Amino acid sequence: MDYETYWNGEPCEARKVRVIVGASPRSTWWCAGLEGQERQAVEVTYAGQPPFYLDNEDGSGWFKVTKGRGSPAVGHSSLPVRSVIPEREPHPMTHETAPMRPSKMTAANGWNFGTKMTTRSLARG
Repeated sequence: MDYETYWNGEPCEARKVRVIVGASPRSTWWCAGLEGQERQAVEVTYAGQPPFYLDNEDGSGWFKVTKGRGSPAVGHSSLPVRSVIPEREPHPMTHETAPMRPSKMTAANGWNFGTKMTTRSLARG
């Protein structure tokens, strides 16, 4: 679904991305302890300038560039970015972006570990 995105009330290009947080310019910034962590962000390209990033862990970055029309009256948290994590293609079997990690495969979501499966036990259901 396409969305109209804005910065300072003017149209801009923006997209949701996952990033690795870079070094904070100052030790007093809100994100000073996040260097190296993966976070949700919004990449904004405006007026021919290099892209800049807004934190989007709580959805506030996307809200600012869509419903908030990029207005200075709508708060945001700038995010220093080391790198943007490339998007992954949906997995052909699950339509998720990646296969489930073994740590998430539990009996609660249909996986059964530690049970010896035989042809006879499969036939019984």
